[in-house]
Amino acid sequence: MQRTLALSIMLACLAAVSVYAGTCSNPYAQESGMIYNYYYHVPQFCNGTNWVNAGTMQSPDNLGTSPGNFGSAEIGDTNIEANVDSGNANYLEGSPVTLSSAAKLQSLSIYISDCNACNSSEQAIFALYDATGGGGAPGTLLATTTTLSVTQTGWLTANVTTPVELTPGTYWLMSNNNDNSINYQVGQTAGQQPTDYCPYTFGAMPSNFTTGCGGAGNIQLISPYQYSAYGTVTTGCTSPQGNEGDQIYNGAYHTYQFCNGANWAAMELVVSGGGGGGCSNPAGQEADKIYNGAYHTYQFCNGSNWVPFGGAAWTGAPTASTGYFVMSKTQWNGNLGGLSGADSLCLTELTTNTGWKGYGEALADGKLVSGNVHAFGVCTSTSGANTLNANATYYFANANNGTLGGNSFTTNGSGMGPNDSASWFGNSYFGGDYTYWSNIAAGTSTAWNSSTCQNGNGADCYDYTYTGAGYNSPVGESAQSFTGNNRWSGGVADYCQRTYNLICFVNP
Repeated sequence: MQRTLALSIMLACLAAVSVYAGTCSNPYAQESGMIYNYYYHVPQFCNGTNWVNAGTMQSPDNLGTSPGNFGSAEIGDTNIEANVDSGNANYLEGSPVTLSSAAKLQSLSIYISDCNACNSSEQAIFALYDATGGGGAPGTLLATTTTLSVTQTGWLTANVTTPVELTPGTYWLMSNNNDNSINYQVGQTAGQQPTDYCPYTFGAMPSNFTTGCGGAGNIQLISPYQYSAYGTVTTGCTSPQGNEGDQIYNGAYHTYQFCNGANWAAMELVVSGGGGGGCSNPAGQEADKIYNGAYHTYQFCNGSNWVPFGGAAWTGAPTASTGYFVMSKTQWNGNLGGLSGADSLCLTELTTNTGWKGYGEALADGKLVSGNVHAFGVCTSTSGANTLNANATYYFANANNGTLGGNSFTTNGSGMGPNDSASWFGNSYFGGDYTYWSNIAAGTSTAWNSSTCQNGNGADCYDYTYTGAGYNSPVGESAQSFTGNNRWSGGVADYCQRTYNLICFVNP
């Protein structure tokens, strides 16, 4: 069993005082409540304000394509195929996926290539069926998501309402939506089973595919298209045997561990020392676990000290010389009010939403003020673009989720960068596939050149002051990388009346 490398540090012995201060949301719980988050493969506890990781989490987008890599696999097609499938409203449709080993389904994903208004009125539901229908067609409903709002293009991922155990075999990943403007991506695969579909009024997915279609005669087979859609499944741990989410106390290493679907991972930040007896203040035996209300954290006795649970959330500790690179919670159309208007939107965004990772430090350092908070990438022909500080470190965060972010990059002497192949999709970055307004150009030796507009001709939503039809502006996508379509723009454009996020940054 692989264990965390022991570090020579002093473990603080915190007095255990039962003081309970508040609650958490999404899901709701009282302080000290503990859950296992299957989507991020980590136990979490409520510290009275937020859900805090009790161990190191792994984002589903970084889990690999076969069981055994952090316990997850994607069954289906994770590629963005070349063909567009439109006119999907009020139809059940999908394609088969194959599972090679026993696993538990956690979430379903499908690629949205287009939507009309891209707002909460456009909705979709995904589901997984077995292949017990006639001729291997979809049969019994096994898992479903809730009704989802299609508010942007890109990968749309949602947890199933109840994770379900699956045995090796063929399954059908199906979808249903309420708007013909919601388009999917499909591709043809040699030897692929024909894709099934049938008319079905949008709503909860039927418990049986054939019955829901009104009988086998209503099911239609089309060419062997594979949808850009997949399910994420998790497996278990060995030595000792355990299922994802199980917790044990490892006496040999004096630490609590949890099964993340593949390996037993430590629930403390570092593994160092322990053993030899009990703990004091309060008195406790090795493996005892308490909730310390004074410090809002769980602790366990490792035989010497009371050790706090916690995963490595940041790649380094933010200081007064560091800034923040934050994905907005709100979306706006192309009328941002120009560069100054976009800056004002970002300041409101980062001071209204107070749960993002780094907010407390930025507030305490006096950084959340006008002139220090800016919109990244809103480059206009009259004002150029905001620049980041030179030779400064910026930490990623998400204004909508305090558990996301923590990775960082450092700018060069001109305030530009980074030139690397990393996607901004992972949970230590923005934690999802976001599309955002961006008009900056590529640099020659760095990933962006914030002093140069991509077009620079005033036609990009009239310098972000216009939402009329017929005009567009470049957008970036967090799932892209520098080596593909540039994650900050890449020449991709969309209409000014559509709504997208902004990346807001806070200078040191």
